[in-house]
Amino acid sequence: MSVVQLPPAASTDAWSSTTVEAALLAMTSRRRAGGSRGPHRLAALLRGLGDPQLQAPVVKVVGTDGKTSVTRLLSALATASGGRVGATTSPHLQRIDERIRLDGGPAAPQRLGPAIGRVRDAVAAVEAAWAATSASYRPDERSPTVQRPTAKRLTFFEVVTAIALQVFADARVDLSVVEAGIGGVGDATAAVSSQVVVLTPVGLDHPQLGSTRAEVAREKVGVLPRGGTLVSAPQRPEVDAVLAEIVAERDGRWLRAGRDHAVLERHPDPAGQTVTILGPVGATIQVWLPLWGAHQAENAATALAALHAVQAGWPAPDRVRTALAAVAVPGRTEQFAGSGGPEFVLDGAHDLPATDALVAALAERPVAGPTVVLLGATGGRDVGELADRLAAAGCDVGHVDPSAGDADLSGALASARSRAGTDGRVVVTGSLHLVGAVRSRLSADVREPTGR
Repeated sequence: MSVVQLPPAASTDAWSSTTVEAALLAMTSRRRAGGSRGPHRLAALLRGLGDPQLQAPVVKVVGTDGKTSVTRLLSALATASGGRVGATTSPHLQRIDERIRLDGGPAAPQRLGPAIGRVRDAVAAVEAAWAATSASYRPDERSPTVQRPTAKRLTFFEVVTAIALQVFADARVDLSVVEAGIGGVGDATAAVSSQVVVLTPVGLDHPQLGSTRAEVAREKVGVLPRGGTLVSAPQRPEVDAVLAEIVAERDGRWLRAGRDHAVLERHPDPAGQTVTILGPVGATIQVWLPLWGAHQAENAATALAALHAVQAGWPAPDRVRTALAAVAVPGRTEQFAGSGGPEFVLDGAHDLPATDALVAALAERPVAGPTVVLLGATGGRDVGELADRLAAAGCDVGHVDPSAGDADLSGALASARSRAGTDGRVVVTGSLHLVGAVRSRLSADVREPTGR
C-alpha cells in the first residue's frame, strides 16, 4: 500500500482531492472514540477553533428519515437565492468529503485542506488538555464516590463536523445547513445552536433515543431554542402533539406540514415528478423534481418552508424551479440504467417507513421483469421485517452483508443480475454502506463540480 504524503497544515495550494481524502480517512479510527453521547466534546473543539459556527446563521436538520435529502434540497434553494451556502451531511457513500459542501458542490480541496490542518491542531490541543486534567486528578477522601475523570477522545463525526464548520467560516457563507447525526439534544451537533430547526419524519431507529415516536420526537426537537422556528415534515398525530407542546413551551413558531406547507399535487414521470407545492404564505409553485417518490415531494415542500423560515420568502420562481430541477441525492431512489441488463436502483432505506416509501416509489415505475432486492442492514435492525415488507410487494429478496468483501459482493451482484434478467430491476437497499459499495461499481468516480 502506497503512502500519501500530506502537505503541511499551513499550505493551501498543495492540497489535492487525494491528499484531502487521505487526511480524512486517517480520522476514521475515531469512529467509536468518544464514549458517551452528547455535545460536550464538539463544543470544546469548537471553542478551541474560535467558534466558527457563530460566523453565519445555521439551520439544523433533525429527524429519522430524509435528513440528507432535505439538507441537499434546502442548500440548493438557498444557493439559488443568491447567498453562499455550506451544508454538511452524513454518512457518506463513496468519499468522506461528500459530507462537506459549498454552494451546491463538494468543497474544493484548497478549502478543505487548510481547515483540516487547523482542526487537527485544535484536536491535539483539546485532547492534551483532557489528558492532563485526568493525570493531575487527586481523589478527595471526603468524597470517595467521585471517580477519576477519564481521558476523552473526539469522535470521527465530531472532527469532520468541526472541519465542515471551519470551511464554512473561512468561506464566509451566508448560511450553514447542518444535518444531525443521531438524535437531537444528545447529538454532537447540539453544540451548534440554530434558530431554525427542520424535523423530517420521526421513526423508531435508534433505541437509545426512546421506545416510542413521542419520546424520539422530544429528544430530537429538544434542540429548538426559545423563540426559534420549527419546520416539520408530515408526522404521526402523537409526534405532532409533542411538537405543539415544545413549541408552546419555548414561545416558538411552527411551520407544520399539511397546514403551513403541503404537496397539493404530483405527477410522476420516467425521470422524476412534477409537484405543486403550497408554501407558508399561501403561495403555490409548480416544479419539476428529478427525484422519485411521494416522500421526495414532501421533502421538497419541507425544504421550501425552511427557506421561508430563514429569509421570509422564496427566490424568484424561475430560480426555485432551476434549483430543484438540478438537485441530486445520491443513494436515495437513485437509478442506474442497465447496459444490456437490468436497471439498478440504489436506496439507503434502513427502517420500515423508509422501506415503505421505497416500495411505493418502485410501484410508480413498474418494470417488465422481476424486481430483485439485495438487502443489507446493520446496527441490530430487524432485517426480517424489512425483507417481509419487500417480499409482500412482490420483490425477490436476497441478503448480503453490508461489509462483504469484493468477492462476496461481486457474487451477490452477479446472482441478482441473473435473476432480474434484461427486463428486470435490481434494488440495493438496507444500508448506505452497501449502497456506496455498489455505487462505486456502477459509476465512474467522477467528482461533481466543486463549490467555490
